[in-house]
Amino acid sequence: IGRGDLETPLSIQSNNELGLLGAAIQDMKNRLHTTHLRLKQRIEERRRAEKDLAALNSQLESLVQERTKDLADKAEELKKANELLKELEKEHEVAKEAASIDSLTKLYNRRLFLYLADKKLSSAKRNNLTYAIMYIDLDRFKKINDTLGHRVGDLLLQKVAERLKQCIRDIDIVSRFGGDEFVVMLSEMDSEENIG
Repeated sequence: IGRGDLETPLSIQSNNELGLLGAAIQDMKNRLHTTHLRLKQRIEERRRAEKDLAALNSQLESLVQERTKDLADKAEELKKANELLKELEKEHEVAKEAASIDSLTKLYNRRLFLYLADKKLSSAKRNNLTYAIMYIDLDRFKKINDTLGHRVGDLLLQKVAERLKQCIRDIDIVSRFGGDEFVVMLSEMDSEENIG
């Protein structure tokens, strides 16, 4: 039994053998008890570890939920910021157009014409190109406005703008300086003879 042989039947022949048998059983009992205590301790350690792990898992889950909520809030803020940015960009485009385009004729206004003309003339000087600027003033426009009304005067200005746009190339600039005044810049002409 002491050696772990549990299959062999015991044959007890003397009291001495009973003493040895008793000692072997006591030794086995002691070893089983020690093993039992170690297993119990390991089970307890495992339970504590599982409990600690569950607590950590709960903390982690809580942190993940908080972080997820924070990220969702940030995403919503970012979405609102993007929407605001798009609105501001649209407003900027509208303001830029209002600052650059004549609202009645949809031609460039004086401000944008002067800016573009300055750039084109700088390029013309560097590249030795010929440009021409034409100033167009509608005669008796005030009389048309006074006799036929501003609505008819506006329609006349719009028709003049359309015809001027039809007469120029894509590289040329036509603008309304105000009232009945239009300015046209003919760009990159081959020679002065081609102007007009």
